[in-house]
Amino acid sequence: MSRNNSFYTPRSKPEVQNSFRKPTGRPPTNKSNKTTKSVGFRLDHDWQSEKTQGQCLNEMLQHEVLADVEFVVGGGKKTEVIKAHKVHIHGPSGSDDKDGDGIAACGPEIPAWRPNEALQPEAGGRGRHRYRKTCLNYIYENANAVLTSPEFEKICDRCLATVLAADELRADESVVYKAAVTWATKACKKQRLPVNGDNLNRVLGNNKFLIRFPVLDIDFFSKNVANQGLLSKDETIAVFQYLHSRTSPNVANFITRRRAMTRAYRFDITSGAWNVGNYYCDAIQFQCSNQVVLDGVVVYSCYVGEASYDVSVRVLSEKLELIIKHDVTIETMSQVETYDVLFHNGLTLKPMTWYTIALYMDGPQTKRGVCGKSMVYCEKVQFFFKTSIVAQNCTTEREGQIPGIIFH
Repeated sequence: MSRNNSFYTPRSKPEVQNSFRKPTGRPPTNKSNKTTKSVGFRLDHDWQSEKTQGQCLNEMLQHEVLADVEFVVGGGKKTEVIKAHKVHIHGPSGSDDKDGDGIAACGPEIPAWRPNEALQPEAGGRGRHRYRKTCLNYIYENANAVLTSPEFEKICDRCLATVLAADELRADESVVYKAAVTWATKACKKQRLPVNGDNLNRVLGNNKFLIRFPVLDIDFFSKNVANQGLLSKDETIAVFQYLHSRTSPNVANFITRRRAMTRAYRFDITSGAWNVGNYYCDAIQFQCSNQVVLDGVVVYSCYVGEASYDVSVRVLSEKLELIIKHDVTIETMSQVETYDVLFHNGLTLKPMTWYTIALYMDGPQTKRGVCGKSMVYCEKVQFFFKTSIVAQNCTTEREGQIPGIIFH
């Protein structure tokens, strides 16, 4: 492939313009129904002989013996029924919630569930643990619906911490921030406190530090966070400095990593070395079937030993206009095949729209991806790849650099 291109000029870096169900064992009328069976009853399991009352209760829970209530978790084809017992649900769980039944529903297909029992880490019993895990997985996968539900503000502060601390939460951090503020506003009103920055800070407590302010878009932070009073002056300055420079090692105790990032790889194997440097760029064109947020790209490490690379990543629009430019230095070793290059702020990608990733790496040879795919299916999203006219360093959809993209 020719290294000459009207968009990129060799030897010099180009300038680019810039639900809960009630027990179902009782028939609809008072007449007996001979077809109705006891839920979960097993004649082949001895759950009583030579056991204490507590051991009997535990056997009933683990083996779903005489279960008298069901939780329906999920929706559509992914609905899961979890059998339980009222005596376990209404028994002590270590929760200090006093708000009643907790969340009733989070959407048309989201069932009722008791967050202050389901999310407590110390709640005992295999059945309760399974219920808690299922609920958490549903929250992570449907984070936007759950966090924006009016019922979310009813959870206790310990359950709030469980949700806010989760790396698996699939939601933009601005949605997480708004949900936390909504919860805190409700808590202030419940305690008859004026809704202001000091009291929001007071009711959130340490949960405030689980909101990942450093990964918010700088415009959103400026307009919605900086003047609200939730953060102290020093905390606000620290976050602003990080958003501008990304060099501060400590951002006022806030977490700087993004949530629920996924990597879509277009290469399964590597073979041989790949030349980089001399201001020639590798590039690949891609599009996605659904709207996602592009968080960065995956690059190959050095071919042998250890090496440092000056990396410049550019994302171009369908018209080859510059959208993002990100420069960073990475240290690599050949034992680790790939490295992540994360952008300062995520880029929302429109469905079925072509974008181009252009990569400059200044350093020794890297690994070379081969047997590339033109289509990758990842996390219910299809990614399509094709050779870009911008590429000067021979990367194509079949071989070369840029093995994957990072998104959520």
